[in-house]
Amino acid sequence: MPPQETDVWRGSPSQTENLPYLIGVTAILVALTIAIRLFVSGGVVHVAGGTPASPAVSQVASTSLLVAWVLGLLSCLRRVLATRAVRYRVTSQRILVTTGLLSTTQEEIELRRIRDMTIRRPLLQRLFGLGSIVITGVDMSTPREALRAVPNPEGLRDRIREAMNAQLREFGVKMVDFT
Repeated sequence: MPPQETDVWRGSPSQTENLPYLIGVTAILVALTIAIRLFVSGGVVHVAGGTPASPAVSQVASTSLLVAWVLGLLSCLRRVLATRAVRYRVTSQRILVTTGLLSTTQEEIELRRIRDMTIRRPLLQRLFGLGSIVITGVDMSTPREALRAVPNPEGLRDRIREAMNAQLREFGVKMVDFT
């Protein structure tokens, strides 16, 4: 009888991976707000001898600015919720990646079918002590899976490797390269 499956680690991606996007959207919205306010108040036109915009133009500009802010904030909220909807679970036998809030999809990688693991640590993730583990498996349906923006990726990789080696020993599996 196979041993009981136990949890090795549970987590989800850090929201810091959304930071560049959130900062970019905010910068665009602030720049757009400044530009429209200058145009409406006549600041840009006034230098050339113009006058402030008419009330109708001011109303259209204000409405357009409000729509831009609402769309920008909804876009940021969508990114944050999409990241929050990803959950990782590493057990003594497999890795499960669940995505979705209302409808969910779950990918599963058997530890004994992992071929290779790579750690990627972009600058922003390194600043926050995070990294991503890219897992390459021998399964053709899911040849690659990533555990994105997780804390202490080296430690997690080592824990996965220990559990993977235990699985390989239990099933008597030996990896052979035919290259």
